Amino acid sequence: MKQLILKIIYKRLADVAKAVINKHQPVVIAITGSVGKTSAKEALVQIMRDKFADEVRFTKGNLNAEIGIPLTILGYGELPSKKKWPAFLLKISKHLKEENFPKYLILEMGVERPGDIEYFCSIARPTFAVITAATPAHLANFSSEDEMKKEKQKLAGYVGKDKLFYNCDDEYLSDNITSGCSYGIHNINSMICASNIELSLDGNSYTLSLGDKKINIKNGQIGEQMIYADIAAAGVADAIGVTAKEIADSLNKRKSYNGRMNLLPGKNNVLIIDDSYNANPASVLAAATTLHNLKYNGRKILVLGNMNELGSESEIIHIETARMISDLSELDSIYFIGPNSQKMLEAVKGDNRVVIYKTRQDFEKHLNENILPGDLVLIKASQNNNYFEELVKIMLKEGVDPKDVLVRQSDDWLSKK
Repeated sequence: MKQLILKIIYKRLADVAKAVINKHQPVVIAITGSVGKTSAKEALVQIMRDKFADEVRFTKGNLNAEIGIPLTILGYGELPSKKKWPAFLLKISKHLKEENFPKYLILEMGVERPGDIEYFCSIARPTFAVITAATPAHLANFSSEDEMKKEKQKLAGYVGKDKLFYNCDDEYLSDNITSGCSYGIHNINSMICASNIELSLDGNSYTLSLGDKKINIKNGQIGEQMIYADIAAAGVADAIGVTAKEIADSLNKRKSYNGRMNLLPGKNNVLIIDDSYNANPASVLAAATTLHNLKYNGRKILVLGNMNELGSESEIIHIETARMISDLSELDSIYFIGPNSQKMLEAVKGDNRVVIYKTRQDFEKHLNENILPGDLVLIKASQNNNYFEELVKIMLKEGVDPKDVLVRQSDDWLSKK
């Protein structure tokens, strides 16, 4: 019965959203990838809203799948409550009569199963496409990692080569996409790139190269992974016609978002880098490497919870991740927490920096002995059944309101924890 109800909801939303798209013909910018798609979306939203104001509509929150994409198209920023769905599905036909619609539509596309890209693009065929990465994530509904990667790559087939932007530092994308606008940091052949990179707790500084245009950027975000988002967004904005100065002005405003490499004050002069929004292997390694590279006079501590939705490969991926983290010599203490922590510890046997806990709550009981005054602490984990923002909450400096700085603090979210 539940599946039947979902099918009815999916079809109704898709039919109305598709009709609205066909009527107004907006410029659709689709963004997908294993990691970095939300950050790329937020960077592009910053640039586009600064330039075009209300002519831009975009994905809010996690409305990036079967229900969320049509809701975004129709102008909604959250899901209706369960009790309101019947009336909601009846009233959305009003959008078919609306004469005004934003010129630009930025859609984050979260791929979780085979066929997702085809389905999303059948509702809103993209004008521009961004593929941020094809690394292990959301594998539970795929038969293999390769099948998941091919699904993300399918987005490239829906746009012309001059309207496709892909991360050429990603090995799979670089090997399998033969035309398009490449962006990157480490691949010398990238068409859009960042150089002269300096990372600090004050933010990122780098030179953005857009063809023959060079732009100096300095903003309040932390880590190379955030620079990828900036330069992907800059490439799309440049193609749309935003000037280099306008791009620079927008990117220089960028600050960290809640739960995404967000620097927060903790008790006892502890500094917290809150990256608790979500986690997969690529984002974990990026965050841990950033911590490794940051200059800091005190101890640098990594607290890592479980990475979810990795399917049958979960254990081996956690083991491989542990080994790569163990190679980061500038980390003073490493805490692995969750169901895979024992295997991770065994994989790095001999690394005395590593300590494990079964649950976040177990770690919290030993917080005062593990985290010392003046430490710099990076906290990261997947969302479901982890909720490491609650660990950040108990570490926050007195007077800082969790609802202002942490993810998932609404009454609805708190009731689930």
